[in-house]
Order: sequence, then structure tokens, then C-alpha cells
Amino acid sequence: MQQRQERQIDKSREVSWYEHLLVLLQIGASIEHALMVQYLYAAYSLRDDVEQVRRWREILLLIAREEMGHLLTVQNILALLGGPINIDREDYPVHTPFQAFPFQLERLTRGSLACYCYAEMPVGLDKDPDRAEEYAAIRADAKKHVEQQGENFGGEVKGDEEDKVKHVGELYHQIVEILGDPRKIPDCCFVDAAFGQVSWDDWGRSYRGEPAPKTTTPEVATQTGSERANLFISKVTTREQAILALLELSEQGEGLVAVDDLMGDSNVLRRVRANIHDIEPKDSHYGRFHAMYEELRKCEDASEFSWNVPNNPSSDYSENPNCPSAQGTTASRTIKIESRRSRRWAGLFSARCTIRR
Repeated sequence: MQQRQERQIDKSREVSWYEHLLVLLQIGASIEHALMVQYLYAAYSLRDDVEQVRRWREILLLIAREEMGHLLTVQNILALLGGPINIDREDYPVHTPFQAFPFQLERLTRGSLACYCYAEMPVGLDKDPDRAEEYAAIRADAKKHVEQQGENFGGEVKGDEEDKVKHVGELYHQIVEILGDPRKIPDCCFVDAAFGQVSWDDWGRSYRGEPAPKTTTPEVATQTGSERANLFISKVTTREQAILALLELSEQGEGLVAVDDLMGDSNVLRRVRANIHDIEPKDSHYGRFHAMYEELRKCEDASEFSWNVPNNPSSDYSENPNCPSAQGTTASRTIKIESRRSRRWAGLFSARCTIRR
């Protein structure tokens, strides 16, 4: 049994376990949103005239679609608990131990891909002696990339060495443990909110058996599974359904959920274990990212595969020093879009979407 690393947000005395759980779910929604946006930007930074690169793009788009399902499922769980939904992306003005890595819209590179790998990495992989080298290489590249990004923006990434890059799975492990304890979250915390929840019928219909994208060959589509994005969008009406949904999305990301560690002596967690879908490690987000990472490591010059797109492009030309784009964090330092046409398109997307510019 693997030993899980413990990284927790301490619950204060003034906050109930119910309120603490809502905070963790809000953080989870923000992280899913941030990852989805970064994966999309990285995907469309890739060239479309190289077969291998087209395959990487399809993998990134596939994972981004599945992250959308994760985001919507977390909203459903918040609705079940009577909490406010969260479709915003936090800038994290205060430190949280669950932030995967500093938010950055950037092209796909070995360093950024290492960050994606580490974020989706199974918790406890560093304890596996057979995969220690795999863990060390990814972590070293991810840390180096985060440090370089801080230097490039004239600052540094705050936090000690252990906190610069993290596993998203740690957050969901903690949420499942709390949600599975009726002493902390009694039945009265759940509300009849199925009517207001999003469903797979509304959001996932086009992802069941859709044809292979025109940008790639049928052989590549078969290898990547890009024609079958597996969206987990679950309506939840009970504690058990909420836990099952969280375990499914966590397993889809990590490819490994330490369910045995989470079981403890809880009958609630034990009842849902048999219903968890089995996902092949190679089909998890981490498995797909790691395969890409190993291919990219063999390339002498990875920059030849992507367009020279700017980091953190922004259509916000505000001179207000208090606005997000002018604040001093690495994540908020942006490059203004100079092209008038591109800026107008960006403004339209900002008006229609919840993604911050």
C-alpha cells in the first residue's frame, strides 16, 4: 500500500466541517478550470503541419474536454451540499497548498508539460522504487520551469521548494475523506438539488463515439482515443453518489486512487468501492501526459513544434494598478495583444466566457 503525502488546509475552530468542505470544493473547481484553460492554450500553440505534433494536440484537447467534465461534476456536488457554484478561476491572492503550479497561459514545452504531468501524477509515486527515476525527472523539470517563469517575469515564485509544484489528487483525497465521514458531514447537509444540476445528456452527448478529427489519420485517432473523450458528468443526489463521482474523476486524472487508504473503517466509502470504473493507467490524464513527455524529451529543440505565441496574452489595456492584470504576481503579468483584430476577438471571448483575460 502506498503512503500518501499529507498536505492539508487546516480547519479553524470558527469554521464547521461543512463550511471547510465547501471551501475545498471551491478550490477544486478553480483548479479544474485553470488546468482546462492552460491545456487548451497549449494545444492550440502547436503546429498543425507535423504528424506527431497533431497527435499531441489531439491528446491535449481530449484531456481538456474531460477536465470540463470534472469541473461540471464538482459544481453538481456543490449544488448537492447547497453551496454556491464556482465557474471562476481564482488568482490565489493567498497561498493554498493545493495550487498545482502558478497559472500561466503558454505554449507547450518540455517544462510546461512536466508541470501538467506532476499535477496529474498519482500521489505516492515517489515512494515506488520502480518508478523513482520517472518521478524525479518530471519533478526536476517542473520545478525548473516554474523557477524560470518567475525569473522571466522579473520576480520569483513564492513558496518553499516543496510547494512550487503539487499533485491535484491530494485535494480530492482530503475531500473524499471528509465527505465520507457522517460525523463531520451529517445527512442534514445534503439538499434536493438534482433539478439544478448539469447532466451528461446536456454536455456530453457529442463525446460518445464521435468521428476521428479531420486533423489526424484514423490510425492516430485509434492510438490516442481522441474520438472518444470520456466525460464523467454525474448528477449526484446522495453522499455515496458524490463520493463515487469524485473517485471517478480523480482516477481519470491520476490513473490511481488510493481507495484502500481512504476506506478506513467507513461503511460509506466501502459501499462505493465496487462501483468505481476501471481506467487503464495509459488512458488516464497522467498516462497520456507522461507518454507525450517521454517523446518530447527525445527532441533536441521542442520549440520547432509550436508557434511563437505570447505568454498570458491580454486584451485588458487598463492602467489601473489595482486591476488583476497590473498586480505583481507571476500569474497576473500579461502581454498586451497588439493586433486590433485579435484583441477584438479576445474581448468577445472574455465577454462570453467566464475565463479571465
